[in-house]
Amino acid sequence: MSIFSFLVNLFSSLFDATKRAWNHLPEQVQTGILNGSGIFNILSQYIGQDPKLTIATIQANYPTENLELLYDGLAAVAKTWGLIVPPNLEDLIVTIQGKLKSLDDSNWARVISGGAQVLADVLTGGSTPFEIVVTLIQWVFTNLVKPKEIKLAEAPQS
Repeated sequence: MSIFSFLVNLFSSLFDATKRAWNHLPEQVQTGILNGSGIFNILSQYIGQDPKLTIATIQANYPTENLELLYDGLAAVAKTWGLIVPPNLEDLIVTIQGKLKSLDDSNWARVISGGAQVLADVLTGGSTPFEIVVTLIQWVFTNLVKPKEIKLAEAPQS
């Protein structure tokens, strides 16, 4: 067996195992991980957009997500990154996106993944071991979030 064949078989086995693990998680945990990854994708795709529109876009794509819990999750991300946590969701989104905007390409994927992991951990209710969130976040993003088109929201009336 060549090294290439070995690696292909190894990654195929890991993918299958990750998918099986995902399928055995409780729905609340799946939702938290999926929403955390998807919301961070929106935050990273629309840097500089009016935060009210970003919130509306999040709500259009994740309508059952509680905005107070979202604030708590993003506040946890901001604290992890050593940022000051503003008192409202709009300003917090600006702060998080400011951090993302300052990143260079070599740090982008790692920081985005870390933020999505922390947010997903909060959105799952904290009852899921963090290691499970970390293990599944890349698979969820690659297979469930990235291929899905983001629904754009109309600009909210001020």
